[in-house]
Amino acid sequence: MIRVYFDWNVFTSLKNPIAEFEGLSDLIQKWRSSVLIPYSDAHLDDLIPSKGPAYNDFIEKDLENISKLTAGHCLVQYFGKDKVVPEITAPARFYKEQVERRGEKLFDWDELISELNEFGMGDAITELLKVGTGIDVEAIKQDTETFESLAAMLPRTMDGGTLLDVVKDLQDLSNNMWAEPDRYKEIRSQVKDNVELPREVSNWENVIERLDATLPNTTFGRDFSGFTLEYASKNGQDNQVSRYSYFIATYMNLDLLGFRPEKITQKNGFPNFLNDARHAFYAGHCDYYITNDKKGKHKAKAVFEHLKIETEVLNVSEFIEQVGNWKPLLHSHFDFLDQVVQILELPGWDLVVSEDGAGETTYRRELDHKFLNFFNTVYRSLLPSGENKIHFVWEPTTYSEFWFFKEIETLVNHLVEVWGEDHTGVGMFTESEISCLLDAKWAPRRWRWEFLGIDLHYQGLFGIAMTLTITSK
Repeated sequence: MIRVYFDWNVFTSLKNPIAEFEGLSDLIQKWRSSVLIPYSDAHLDDLIPSKGPAYNDFIEKDLENISKLTAGHCLVQYFGKDKVVPEITAPARFYKEQVERRGEKLFDWDELISELNEFGMGDAITELLKVGTGIDVEAIKQDTETFESLAAMLPRTMDGGTLLDVVKDLQDLSNNMWAEPDRYKEIRSQVKDNVELPREVSNWENVIERLDATLPNTTFGRDFSGFTLEYASKNGQDNQVSRYSYFIATYMNLDLLGFRPEKITQKNGFPNFLNDARHAFYAGHCDYYITNDKKGKHKAKAVFEHLKIETEVLNVSEFIEQVGNWKPLLHSHFDFLDQVVQILELPGWDLVVSEDGAGETTYRRELDHKFLNFFNTVYRSLLPSGENKIHFVWEPTTYSEFWFFKEIETLVNHLVEVWGEDHTGVGMFTESEISCLLDAKWAPRRWRWEFLGIDLHYQGLFGIAMTLTITSK
């Protein structure tokens, strides 16, 4: 299936669509059996009101709309885990969990110490942190502008405070930035003034590459990628940078340095901006990211290009036009074989295995469109026996290293519809096969004729692979 991630505004606009979104709604219905639309916890965080009750009629309708569009297919990265996992979770139930989490304070040092005191540790840790910071405040004071900027953000620290004061300053900075939009705007303005990048940075092409070349020659004194990697490392585990941490840091640092900067307001504050970054991260596990947010679109594309994530970022109109180029579903074995022949006639095959002792030659080609809405890469080999093997696989081109079972079910059932019941007699995909896939013991499907064999089989990380064997007459 083709995995499509909608940002929150697209989801909400599909409830009562205007003309543009009516076209999108029609396409979703037309391609319903070919498209999987996941939601994420970022969508639910967008839905939670910043003030007032967490439930009302509008929110209930939004949750129903999410459920209808996604069938509960969800992408989530749990705290402390290093990768996104696919789940089928009712949006209403997941929303309740998010509401309960949102009620927790972001960070409260005094509360943490109080909890640790139950184990006799809190006050001891506090005393250990009452030592000098090693920060030469007097030297910083020589640059009045820099000192005043830091004093506004870290008042206790710049007053000659201890490590404990640094912790409390960072606590206040984090919590205030979450609640007060002006705080982030102040920081971004100070960075802009101190680094002195040209105004055109907002419209740069290959922006990360250019920042890497430009920033070392400014007062910043280092490249963008190295700085972001160091920042992300502090959020990783065992000194390993998580994908999530590095992606979010890259996205947000682009904004901080003036690339397509967000308009931060009381209504659209720092939490909304952070959620935009999270939407882009989750979209990096899909084939398409659809958003009408121009600034978010450009930042997402810049990060995807930097990380070599091949998710296409489109607005709604561009997506509707793109869908017009999709291959229609196969309805017969003649359609199937015709598309295979068209693929084999494509130019641009790469030799990956030269003739060896076995006398086998193999070529590889990435596909412009997923074959059967599943496979993105094909290998073809000529064996000494005269047999031709055509091997279709899915190879990761995004952050995704997983499949929803629905995607595998759709592939299997479609092939059974085209070719009839397989010769192993397994037939259509059943729910009992899910545990077999998890245990890597999935029963293959095989079709056999005099000159053609089709094998659909399990291939580990890459999910399901399909091999066609063509014998000479």
